Amino acid sequence: TGQRTVPYVFVGERFVGGCDDGPEPWMGAMPLLRSGALQQLLDSGSLPADAAALQATARTPVPRRNVALAAGSALAAASLYAYQRLDPLDPVTLLRKLEAESPPLPQALASGRGTLVEFYAPWCAECREMAPMMYRLEKEYAGRVNFVLVDGADPKNEQLVSLFSVDGVPHFGFISAERKLLQTLIGNVPRQAMEASLRRLL
Repeated sequence: TGQRTVPYVFVGERFVGGCDDGPEPWMGAMPLLRSGALQQLLDSGSLPADAAALQATARTPVPRRNVALAAGSALAAASLYAYQRLDPLDPVTLLRKLEAESPPLPQALASGRGTLVEFYAPWCAECREMAPMMYRLEKEYAGRVNFVLVDGADPKNEQLVSLFSVDGVPHFGFISAERKLLQTLIGNVPRQAMEASLRRLL
């Protein structure tokens, strides 16, 4: 169909597959892990005060395949329509609710539990499509895994977007209780794969 159905998968800074584009230098968290900026954030639990230092790590996003985006958008729109017919809660409202209820990242990192950081954008069809699933998973893993939602389109989150090397949304970063980035997933992640990654944080 031309639609990418399996997300990019990284373990640490090593690309292990999961898409038909192959590994590229800009994918996942590899450049930021090499620079040490992201690990510095995870170790300290706070953003660097020098915003200029973050600009050195910012990269120009690489556009995704237009055909895949078009096919994915059409499928996501159909799924959203079906979902909204069954549940009146708007997916964007649900994402905002999840974001408002999620702990600040420094607080999550200091909790002694694993943390899932999700970057989303209100205009992202895949983010809206995944919102109900992520809501259910958050309830299932409550008290065991921190869920931190970040609006990647909001300028106030630019530092976090740069530190986590967010090139596309949804972008999921799985951080261990020891504050190590274990894995990065990008795109529409199936529930089975999401749960397998969450179990690594327990």
